[in-house]
Amino acid sequence: MEKNVQALATEMPTVLANSSTTLADGLCGHTVRERGRVLRETADLFLSKSASYSDQQITLFDNVMLKLLDHVDREVREYLSSRFASLDGALPGVIRRLANDDAIVVAGPVLQQSPCLDEEFLVGCAKSKSQDHLAAMSLRPTISHQLSDVLIERGNDRVVLNLAKNSGAKLSDHGYSLMVDRARDSQQLACAVFNRADIPREHMLALLKKASAAVRNELQLEAGRKAEEVSEALRLASQRLQETSQEDSRRYADARLRIAELQQAGCLSEKEILTFARQGKFEEVVIAISELSCLPAAQTERLIVEETCDRLFIVSRAIGLSWPCVRQLLLINSTAPRSSEQMEHLMSTYNAIPRGSAAKTLQVHQLREKARGGLKGASH
Repeated sequence: MEKNVQALATEMPTVLANSSTTLADGLCGHTVRERGRVLRETADLFLSKSASYSDQQITLFDNVMLKLLDHVDREVREYLSSRFASLDGALPGVIRRLANDDAIVVAGPVLQQSPCLDEEFLVGCAKSKSQDHLAAMSLRPTISHQLSDVLIERGNDRVVLNLAKNSGAKLSDHGYSLMVDRARDSQQLACAVFNRADIPREHMLALLKKASAAVRNELQLEAGRKAEEVSEALRLASQRLQETSQEDSRRYADARLRIAELQQAGCLSEKEILTFARQGKFEEVVIAISELSCLPAAQTERLIVEETCDRLFIVSRAIGLSWPCVRQLLLINSTAPRSSEQMEHLMSTYNAIPRGSAAKTLQVHQLREKARGGLKGASH
């Protein structure tokens, strides 16, 4: 019997040339162990000569192995997964079946490594499979925005941490917002997110604000009476980091040049701010409002990303921005999403602020910044 089984696998090219069902039909009366042996040997045969097979032969290999996959034990499926996981141009049906296996020892290597799995399939798996399956996907060399969103929404702490550390993972604004919010209670996640090279500044600032509280709480347990000193040191460090990183930002350098050109042409107004906000040009919005309000860019940046709107409303009202423009400024802050009901309430609050009172409050802020050396001669 064993000799016949080995012969059948060795003659696979001939069998494939006749029919994709021949092998499966010929093994229907054999044991799981025998079918497993044939499947292993068929896989080895395919891998040893894959470059010489035609597209039709590859398709036939795929069909035959798929028929056998449902009739072998987990150990054989695990063997196939280890052999095919990193192979480019492997058998598409077999790869999908292995990736969809409920046993993570089978699905894991394929989900993590296979370049043959398309976006639609991966997103479907991310929406339905276990946390172990999601963890494997979070380690893929490249991950799209769409897939990362699903992994963050459904994934546990291990999945999200893997994703945060994965430089090949692309994160959307929505994904960053979710991740930053989850970092509130995890120092490890907060550090991983903060160290991402592609983190947008608005999310970095929101992370500093939220994660610093978690760090402070942890230090308070260890520092005892020194907790207040630690808290103040963290606050000052965060502020310095915000101001320094802004000065070193290439995006801010480009934004300053663009706003300077608008000022020289006498075109810097609410219309330009609204356009920048609609285009998601965060740095241009910050510099434009900074110039119109005569406040430092670092302070302007903070008031835009704050969860509360008080300071943003005062400055916006003082420089004469209308509600539609202010509403767009709130929308650009993806770190603090708001419902339509909340927006209605905020609109009423904003429109009720007297512009004269807002202007006087802004003047106080300008004088305070000038005294600190943060302004070089306020003109407003």
